[in-house]
Amino acid sequence: MKKTIIAFICALFLIGCSKDSEVKTGSLEVTLSYYYNAYQGYKPDVDAKVYLFKGYDVKYKDSYSNYATGSLRTESDDKLVFNDFKAVADVNGKAVVGNIPYGKYLLVVSSKGRFVYSKKVIEINSDLKTETKNFGYKDEFDDDGESW
Repeated sequence: MKKTIIAFICALFLIGCSKDSEVKTGSLEVTLSYYYNAYQGYKPDVDAKVYLFKGYDVKYKDSYSNYATGSLRTESDDKLVFNDFKAVADVNGKAVVGNIPYGKYLLVVSSKGRFVYSKKVIEINSDLKTETKNFGYKDEFDDDGESW
């Protein structure tokens, strides 16, 4: 009888300790291109960088060198923050980041074809999220609000 009670208590303990839900993850696919010239138009932005930061609600200093290297400085205390996820665009201008836990992130992309960057807050809440960024021919070092 004691063995039955102990076995029952152990079974309840093991069931109670099991994970009820796993952390859901998704992927991000970003397609990047840059404006080459009036004759050839946009080209895939090969080797462009894509960075994701968990601190989407933090104010960062605008600096091309930081955005291009995947490290940002906070405005409040000048703390250096490194990316949580990163990817590099392939020959078609596509960069894929996988196994990202659901949530909000700051997405930063840095063009290789032009010296510009762009950023926006995104939410990963499905198996695959896609974004497209076409870097135009506006100000160097900042895309001046060009749309995604």
